[in-house]
Amino acid sequence: MRKYPSSNTAQITLGFVSFAFWLSVAVLVVVAAVFLNRALHGNLHYGVAAGIDPRHLGRLPRHVSTDSDLPVIFDALHPAGGLVALTVMRFGLFSAAGLVATWMLRGVMKTARDGDPFVSANVVRLRVIGFVLLLYPPLSSLTHAMLESMYIQRSTAAIRHLLEPRALEINFALLLAGLGVLVIAQVFASGIELRTDLEGTI
Repeated sequence: MRKYPSSNTAQITLGFVSFAFWLSVAVLVVVAAVFLNRALHGNLHYGVAAGIDPRHLGRLPRHVSTDSDLPVIFDALHPAGGLVALTVMRFGLFSAAGLVATWMLRGVMKTARDGDPFVSANVVRLRVIGFVLLLYPPLSSLTHAMLESMYIQRSTAAIRHLLEPRALEINFALLLAGLGVLVIAQVFASGIELRTDLEGTI
């Protein structure tokens, strides 16, 4: 199997991706430690946005108008277990998606540095990245919508009637990126099969 000489670009990119991965791990460990410490001491602060109809605010200042819901941020002290669980789930989902995608990309760049990126392992890695990019947006939006709903239900009666959960928002850019990565993975797979056939005929 022919290998191509490694380039400086591949080596630099691999170093950058590896640095980004381990930096992300360090940041997530620190954030998780702070979160756990505050949760254990009953001093956990976090917020989530919910929409409020601007018509409920009365007259807006002169030359100020809006045709969409305004964001409202809630901070929770001593939150209920459900809110904590959903927040942990959302944080864990984001962390897992980022770490898995970065680790897979690191594996791809290692093979590029070694001069042979067209291997079946990279097809698997690219497909994992593609599915992560496809699954993360809807799951993240769903957990965010559930958090908004729970915050509104637990808000005071004085403002509960003013609040409305905002429409479910999905990051379509990530979905398109996921589809693009899956297409690239299939191109890799076809290229590997073609190279295997050519090597078998020589």
